[in-house]
Amino acid sequence: MKVPLINTAHKHLSPPPTASRYCSHDHPEVMQSANPLRRIPVAACAILAALTGFAAGETTIYSDTLLGSGSALHGTTVDSSAAFAGGTAGATWTAAGSYNESETGTIGTSTTTQGAYLPFTPQAGHVYTLTATLEYLGVGGTNWSALGFRTTADVIHTQFHDTASPYAWVLLRKSGGGQPQFFRGAGTDSGGGFATASESGLQTVTIILDTTGASWTTHAKIGSYTSSTYTYSSNPTGIAYVGFGGVGTTSNTTNFSLTTNATISTRTLTYSAGANGSISGTTPQTVDYGTGGAEVIAVADSGYHFVNWSDGVLTAGRTDLAVTTDINVTANFNSNTHTLTYSAGANGSITGTTPQTVADGAGGDEVTAVAHSGYHFVNWSDGVMTTSRTDLAVTTNIAVTAFFVTDIPANELIYSDTLLGSGGALHGTTVDSSATHAGGTAGATWIAAGSYNQTATGTIGMSTTTQGAYLPFTPQAGHVYTLTATLEYLGTVPSNWAALGFQAQADVAHGAFHDANGAAYAWTLLRKAGGGQPQFFGGPDTGNGGGFATASEAGLQTVTITLDTTGASWTSHATINGLDSATVTYGTNPTDIAYVGFGGVGTTSNMTHFSLSATGGSTPTYAGWATTHGVSDNPNEDTNNDGVQNGIAYFMNATGLATNPGITGNTVTWTNGGNISATEYGTQFVVETSPDLVNWTPVAIGDLTTNTSGPGGALTYTLPLGAVGGTLFARLLVTPN
Repeated sequence: MKVPLINTAHKHLSPPPTASRYCSHDHPEVMQSANPLRRIPVAACAILAALTGFAAGETTIYSDTLLGSGSALHGTTVDSSAAFAGGTAGATWTAAGSYNESETGTIGTSTTTQGAYLPFTPQAGHVYTLTATLEYLGVGGTNWSALGFRTTADVIHTQFHDTASPYAWVLLRKSGGGQPQFFRGAGTDSGGGFATASESGLQTVTIILDTTGASWTTHAKIGSYTSSTYTYSSNPTGIAYVGFGGVGTTSNTTNFSLTTNATISTRTLTYSAGANGSISGTTPQTVDYGTGGAEVIAVADSGYHFVNWSDGVLTAGRTDLAVTTDINVTANFNSNTHTLTYSAGANGSITGTTPQTVADGAGGDEVTAVAHSGYHFVNWSDGVMTTSRTDLAVTTNIAVTAFFVTDIPANELIYSDTLLGSGGALHGTTVDSSATHAGGTAGATWIAAGSYNQTATGTIGMSTTTQGAYLPFTPQAGHVYTLTATLEYLGTVPSNWAALGFQAQADVAHGAFHDANGAAYAWTLLRKAGGGQPQFFGGPDTGNGGGFATASEAGLQTVTITLDTTGASWTSHATINGLDSATVTYGTNPTDIAYVGFGGVGTTSNMTHFSLSATGGSTPTYAGWATTHGVSDNPNEDTNNDGVQNGIAYFMNATGLATNPGITGNTVTWTNGGNISATEYGTQFVVETSPDLVNWTPVAIGDLTTNTSGPGGALTYTLPLGAVGGTLFARLLVTPN
């Protein structure tokens, strides 16, 4: 049964910041672009808005005056642009570093090749017009100035003709009969001079690329002069850029633009209904680019309701405006009621109503999974870990099963491994037998240094440096753990070691245990130094330890380490071939132990017959506590009328009037006074929070301030500052086993 204990804390939040505008009359000085590092004059707002759609006729893809104050052209954003017909909105120039924007135009300042480009991929069905004004200043035969389309943004080959990259381009140069030349490409393929046009002075150059037919065509104009029209036998679909270039300080380029006649101008709007609904209104709809469609409404069938559209729109009625892409969406519907079905697996039963019928968004009644004698609850099939559950805010049918398993015996082997093999590496092998019991992990695999190999005589370290091998293990309160292995100490060098024990970290490169920075606990050390005797340390590291009176470190040693967690203060001691060490009592229990294993320094240790078992320490139960303290009522009742329910008293192990939780500021602390392990969080006990005392959310174990095992343990949670809505409640929910 759920046993809540509630405490509150009040915290307030500031409202979230509002979203910023893009174009605003309230802020006329600037607008924010998609690039947070670039600020655009507000005058550009009208230009960008105009480019999101087009009417029949000419549409500008790119336009740039190419004027400036002397700064580099490379990386600047084109004056206006549109993501249409092959262009890119917000495109930036890819240019040679020698190109600078000046008050008269963009001039190349290098005596070598240079170029500038914008991304562009021609699409079928358009008539593209590329225009720029070129002022040819060169007097040498090797100087060039060019405008056109390219397959690569090659900023150092911008006379265009020296690669197979350019298509449909005009070339101004001193040589060639003093006339401009036009080439359809690739390179200088299929071109020739204009009959009367001169290459010198200001030249208004226009190139037409017509993609409306099966075979694309191109021609050029300079002033009033027009070249011949060329028809492509293989359409230049590889064009990826448009731009200009020059060789030497010869070209002054201004008024660059690329337009299209925009013959493709419609988009399709398709609205579909999912299961249990229909669409009212016209679907599909065909609309002009940049315009809007007519309203449609998602209509639910009887017994169902509209949820949302597949693109996230939450209103049943919708009218899509300023359309620039096709829209294809589906309306989703859900049932007005849902069925909650709770079933028991083998060896258990369900108390409470099942099945239940609830309205969409509402909650059901509590049900509880009850284990038969000799068994205990594990979890529900959907992952819920508490025996009792109340499903809230239901939006779909729920059908779950409670699972139960046999109670864990009081004495059970956790790990066992002979450590024998045929020479293969130990790392990654699965331990011979294992159990998820008292801190172990079923199916655990060895974490080991690569130098540890399993041989016919045992696992031997093959390195002359430190090495270790570990299995995951977290000790729990209320057990007596026995760790045993046979160590054959082969070393004769004082610096060689062999060790067995518990660790807070799987440090495979520090198998000597003692040099692992406070990580080793309850461990035995065999070494040549230290008076020729084995040594036992309670830890951390070499704290709380000393030598055995008569045991030798040499030869085969059967080592047993006992870790007793049944008392408030844990203890440990070791035995070597029947000889006992002194017992160590911990001032601070080593709850940070996370591994168990062995290690060695040098080729000194031969390990066999490794095992870890737990005796005693049966899982604490509410029934046992109640019998001990003469309580006959159920966990939800308050037998001694002290204001604390019996289940909470069980957790705190109260024998008289229970002590209420301690509250300091926004931190609440419950005493874990019994033998309940901290690892039972989420199963036997959990902290929950709520903004309204109705809807409760479990606190993740990682968000707890402290969670230590009893007896003498504590469960502490600090409520976060700035609780949503101004108030947050916390409670301890105990689910006695």
